[in-house]
Order: sequence, then C-alpha cells, then structure tokens
Amino acid sequence: VYDSNPLIENCNFTNNSAVEGGGMMLLASSPQLIDCSFINNSGYGGGINCNFLSSPTFTNCMIISNSGGGMLNLGSSPTLTNCTFENNTCYEEEGGGGMGNYNNSSPMLANCTFTGNTAYYGGGMYNNSSSPTPTNCTFENNTADNGGGGMLNADNSSPTLIAAVKHISEPTRPERNSYAVFCLKKKNIFLYLTLIHISEPPNPLPHSSTYP
Repeated sequence: VYDSNPLIENCNFTNNSAVEGGGMMLLASSPQLIDCSFINNSGYGGGINCNFLSSPTFTNCMIISNSGGGMLNLGSSPTLTNCTFENNTCYEEEGGGGMGNYNNSSPMLANCTFTGNTAYYGGGMYNNSSSPTPTNCTFENNTADNGGGGMLNADNSSPTLIAAVKHISEPTRPERNSYAVFCLKKKNIFLYLTLIHISEPPNPLPHSSTYP
C-alpha cells in the first residue's frame, strides 16, 4: 500500500511471504483496518511492515504466528485497539517478536494482548529510538534469548505504560541478563496508575533491572 488510505474490513492475510512485509507493506500510507487477521506470513515485518511515516489504524485485528515479527514499525506510528499479537517470531538476532519499533516510531496501543511471542531481543516488544504508549495492554508468556521477555528498550526509547499493563513475563533464559522489562543505557519507562505483576528471574544478575 503506497501513499494511500484505504478502508479494509474483514480480510484475512494468510500464508504470504515477501522480503519485507509478508502480510502487508505500508509506505507513507494510513489505511484503516477493522476485523482483519494476519496469520502465518513471513518477511522482514512478517505480518505487517509499516514504513516511511505511515500511520495506519488497526481495530480488532489478529496478528498470529508470523515469522519475521508480527508488526515492524520504521518511522511510523500506527494506532491499535483490541488487537492480539500471538506466537509471532523474529529472525535470528532480531528484536520484537510481537512488535518492533524503530526510527522514532510512536505507536499507540489500547487493550491489546501480546502472548507467546519470541525474539532474540524483546519477545513481546522491542523499542529502538522509539516511544510507544501501551494502555490497558497485557504482555504474557513472551520470551527473548538476550533481553526483555516482555519488552526491551534501547537507544533513547521512552515508552509510556498507562493504566494496568499486566503480566509482563520474563524470558526463559534469565542466565543471559534477560528480564521482563529491560532498559539499555539511559532509557526511561513512564508508568501511570497501576503496573501489575512484573515477574523476574529468581536470582537477578548485575547490570540488569526490571526498571531503569
């Protein structure tokens, strides 16, 4: 989708593959997607690749079992409401199994669920020079090999977690300095109202912390 803003409803994007954006590739576009599903697609941004100042809107969408990440945002800021990211995986040594945010991306998320996603960095979500705002979102049973099972924040990322962000789960390999929410260098997480049940490995290691 290039430089256009279509309305897409009740569509299924399944078993597709591409170098970038297996299910959908957006360039300078802001489509509105309602009740759509992206399942078992593959590519750099396996389910959806939002690129070059795209600002799409996703409502009641399912992003499931995609390879290369569920959604990749590059200099783009989608708005997502009541969406599910489940069992998505990243390519080797990539970040953001459920969602990867790069290059000043600032997605807004409300009532979304990240479950069972895996990556090298940031199983549920990986933020690099980006500042997403998850509101009433759930991160549960996401895993990462090398940092941030629920979320990893790098390079001046400052996510804002509002209301109840529940069950941010730790990775399966705590021996690698991997925590539920992992922040590198001078990164910030802003928490408002309630943050419920951030789990940690039983024996925390030096230089790692659940909070910055």
